[in-house]
Amino acid sequence: MSQNRCIRLRPYRQADFAFFAGLMADEQAMRHMGGVLSPEESRELFKRILRPTAETGLELWAVEMEDSGEIIGHAGLKPPESDGAREILFVLSPAFWGRGLGTEAAQLVLDYALNVARYARIIGTVDPENIRSIRVLQNIGMQLDHWREDEQGKYPVYAINRTK
Repeated sequence: MSQNRCIRLRPYRQADFAFFAGLMADEQAMRHMGGVLSPEESRELFKRILRPTAETGLELWAVEMEDSGEIIGHAGLKPPESDGAREILFVLSPAFWGRGLGTEAAQLVLDYALNVARYARIIGTVDPENIRSIRVLQNIGMQLDHWREDEQGKYPVYAINRTK
């Protein structure tokens, strides 16, 4: 799909399921994402990811290293919210944290969302304790827009709007 200096985004393939299931079962990677998924939950989500975006509204790509092709996580956009906003998401294997790769992946997704798909508004929700992800959202130009609350507590919503 898109390329950058260290990573690229590409569609997930059936052969990527073992990586995906491992990432979804990694307690450290999933700590701020609502917790780990069981193998069955991972299988069902992966089937959904492989279906056409027109059916699911989900746009999720594998993040792989440019030089080696190693998959290190995924990034993309959740289905539209009621107001049409698309939510950015990104999860990397913990071995790749702290190297700027999350910011790079999020920037690729944001560039696609605003400049290719031309979505009007992109949001990012984040666990308020997840300082790394907050920094990623800030580094790609998103700003704190408001706070939401659900059964898990209050959390910030960052946003950016496409300029004409």
